[in-house]
Amino acid sequence: MTVYRAMKTKIYPNKQQKILLTKAIGVARLTKNVCLDKLKKDYKNNIKHNYFSINKWWNSIKKIEYPFVNEVSKFIQEYAIRDLDKLVKKVYDGKNDFPDFVKKGENDSFKITGSAFFFIGKIINLPKGLSIKMGRSLRWEPLRIFNVTISKKGGEWFAAIQMLIKQKSINTAMGAVGIDLGVSTLATLSTGEKFYNPKAEKIYRKKIAYLSRSLSRKKKYSRNWYKAKRKLAKTYMRLTNVRKDAINKMTANISSKYEIIALERLHIKEMLKNNKLAKYISDASLYEVRKQLEYKAKKVKYVNRYYPSSQICSICNRRNEEVKSLSVREWTCPKCGTKHDRDVNAARNILVAAGHKVKPVDYL
Repeated sequence: MTVYRAMKTKIYPNKQQKILLTKAIGVARLTKNVCLDKLKKDYKNNIKHNYFSINKWWNSIKKIEYPFVNEVSKFIQEYAIRDLDKLVKKVYDGKNDFPDFVKKGENDSFKITGSAFFFIGKIINLPKGLSIKMGRSLRWEPLRIFNVTISKKGGEWFAAIQMLIKQKSINTAMGAVGIDLGVSTLATLSTGEKFYNPKAEKIYRKKIAYLSRSLSRKKKYSRNWYKAKRKLAKTYMRLTNVRKDAINKMTANISSKYEIIALERLHIKEMLKNNKLAKYISDASLYEVRKQLEYKAKKVKYVNRYYPSSQICSICNRRNEEVKSLSVREWTCPKCGTKHDRDVNAARNILVAAGHKVKPVDYL
């Protein structure tokens, strides 16, 4: 069985290599912005382009108007146009608006197609003779490598490799589980197991505030301003990594144990309008949890977002509207006397409503 896999690792370029990689990021950004400007202007005149036509146009002007782009590999420019073409196709189909122009310092990265680089142990060999040390060798023996994304974040460099590998079909996941997503407890399973939120924003809140104040006091674009900016970016990166680590471990754990996962279809955009909870909901990254479960699990089932899973007794199906408030963490069913943990009870009801093993209570 063949499966798609991706791995991300740190890379350690030397001073000269950092200069070349920074140039490559700049050329990728320039290529996207110049081509995007051309696409927008032509679209107003009812002229549409595909990858080949816009690439041909770019090749015809770059040697005259932007001769410095030849200092980096042509594959970087081609992939930048290929990515842009995917976005513009959705504009032509009426699904999206044109993307924004790429700004310096935001998502600094570039891509190279798999045929333009190769690996020797812990060394990644990029075009123009760039041989850069990686933090680790490839995790799998790839059948095919699609691309590599070189990115810079918080003053550090990373390589993300997408590949196709051969994997033995070993599926240990069995049964179904209901999951109640939350803020304090990131996920509560119908089995009673809980995964707690690391609360990364709370850990780094004071440090980010201190570094933000420090940055605001510096003269813009001075050497000290850039130093303070790098420190702040590195702190944000650490915050993101704490979140990602917790979510990746949790979703991998759940998807390896259970074949079917039942979730409540939360309207996260609406939930963020609650000013008191918005900060905590953002910190929990509920959308990322859902997205990872969707691609890691064999099957994900959803329950109507208006289903009152926390108000229904999972034993006798009696609805108790008195426990609607989020402050009520435990309650006792007035009919059958069962004492419930709010989140575990909700997870059990979500499983029943999604699996239809027992007919869920008619609450409408």
